[in-house]
Amino acid sequence: MGRKFLSYKILAVSKGRSLEAIRALYAQGQRDFGENYADELAQKQKALQTDCPEIKWHFIGQIQSNKIKLIAQADYVHSLASLKHAQLLAKHTPHMRLPVFIQVNLSSEPHRGGVLPNEVPSLAQAILGIPKLKLIGLMAILPINTDKPASDWFSQMQALQHPDYPELSMGMSDDFKEAIAHGATWIRLGRALFNS
Repeated sequence: MGRKFLSYKILAVSKGRSLEAIRALYAQGQRDFGENYADELAQKQKALQTDCPEIKWHFIGQIQSNKIKLIAQADYVHSLASLKHAQLLAKHTPHMRLPVFIQVNLSSEPHRGGVLPNEVPSLAQAILGIPKLKLIGLMAILPINTDKPASDWFSQMQALQHPDYPELSMGMSDDFKEAIAHGATWIRLGRALFNS
């Protein structure tokens, strides 16, 4: 069964990109931009709030407790992986309900961010009980050194999808077509959009 046309959204990964490059994409109609580092997010938010008033900022990097106040200013957070960070985000967000994703560590690599697949339901239930947060889905970054095809990892994410948090943030410039085929609702594109 095919996907509906534009049943997924494109998130422009603007980490390390210039304000001019972001303005150029914004002028072409792109509204969602993702940053990995809290300080860079805060600087760009401030610098572009007048020129790009409709921009939506997504935080997609690993969350550090000492940067929570900055991260909580984002419009979406894709990399939530602990109840402690969820509670801190809720405390500092200016939004009525901050949309968040739980990051899933599919490969169980210790240096990777995210919770293990079997930990998703319990963390999800806890976050669903926090009024200031709105759990909307799951996010994954695929392992780099692996013999498994991307489709296998995306299938694992699809199996974790839940009606209470149906969105899937997965797929990058090299594998976004497979991600879409496996139910991605957000694809994170850097090189494919910024032409480098």
